[in-house]
Amino acid sequence: MMLFWLSVTASLVAVAGCGFLVTATILVARAAGSPAHPRAVTAPAVTVLKPLHGPEPGLLDNLGSFCGQDYPGPIQVVFGVQDPGDGAVAVVEHLRKTQTGRDLDLVIETKVYGLNRKVSNLVNMAPRIRHDVVVLADSDMRVDPDYLSRVTAALDEPGVGAVTCLYYGVPVAGMWSSLSALAINAHFLPGVVFGSALGSQMKEMDGISFGAFIVPGLTLLSVFMQSIFNASFGIYFPKFTGTIYELLSAPISSFEAVMAYVGAAVTKSVILALVTLATATLFVPVEVDHPIAMILFLVGISAGFCLFGFAIGVWAQNFEQLQIIPMLVITPLTFLGGAFYSVKTLHEPFRTITLFNPIVHVISGFRWSFYSIADVPVWSSALVTIAIIAVCMITIAWMFRTGYRLKQ
Repeated sequence: MMLFWLSVTASLVAVAGCGFLVTATILVARAAGSPAHPRAVTAPAVTVLKPLHGPEPGLLDNLGSFCGQDYPGPIQVVFGVQDPGDGAVAVVEHLRKTQTGRDLDLVIETKVYGLNRKVSNLVNMAPRIRHDVVVLADSDMRVDPDYLSRVTAALDEPGVGAVTCLYYGVPVAGMWSSLSALAINAHFLPGVVFGSALGSQMKEMDGISFGAFIVPGLTLLSVFMQSIFNASFGIYFPKFTGTIYELLSAPISSFEAVMAYVGAAVTKSVILALVTLATATLFVPVEVDHPIAMILFLVGISAGFCLFGFAIGVWAQNFEQLQIIPMLVITPLTFLGGAFYSVKTLHEPFRTITLFNPIVHVISGFRWSFYSIADVPVWSSALVTIAIIAVCMITIAWMFRTGYRLKQ
């Protein structure tokens, strides 16, 4: 029976995925056929930064496409490498000889700032910037002659201070290049176009900006997954290695052992959630109307799903089973549980059916602690959170009392 429902769930997820791909394909085709952005009127002076590393395939043509821009304003192109012996230096020198009328600079600097070498490269190139408009472009980008004209045109619009561009992948040579291009064209590009189309239609939700509205749901999505995986792997690994008997024979109660595993997983989940929230405040106006309730909900939800993950870790007999329930049950329930929308926007009977999803109540209570808006009564959210904790604790207690899949 369980395999039947898992197959039904997997089929529904597959149908939803196919629907997404069909919709994304239509949106990508529509975006490709839409009128191009008009050319810039003011044509401000532009500095293009090109961090380089190695003589990758097609590098000369890629860099040459930036040197051949049909742009009326001044263009400065700054190339940067961190190794004097880098093969890309010869390509840049060839361009400087053949493109004598262009303003091309080469920065060779070995200083490293932090762990990201591309960012270090950009930091080293920054002192050479001479113009106010700066374009960052990777070495594998190849653009049309009107690229800079259309990018700077967007900056002429009121309130626009930064512009980003979609791109598509072109395989150069070999299987890996083809797979990389396929990932861009079939995964990244449709996802961005779909998200852009969806976001343009969703400015607000319950009077809250859409970006701020989804922060609680987005936070809980990561909490759900991390809580389950951390706790399940924590107890499954001793079973897998055969060291579970050391835990069972230790002079501690089963309650103390569970609290140790679950407590560690809860701590990590709470820290992850707080970091996610802190990061979100840098981009959207996040408000916490009820901070104490927010902490209580966060700790309670983390504890409930860590206990759930612990039970999964005891139940699982292989690594595949550890991922079945989180990926095929919890993730779909989260996306269908109001993580990124208000359940109130659904029509009947779907709204009533959705209320049977416990994730709806959990997310609603957590979101209420931020914006004082909820899809269900707050007491219902609290009861569901407590019920998840209670059911999981009873299940785990039964597992330890009977030795279910612990003593094999």
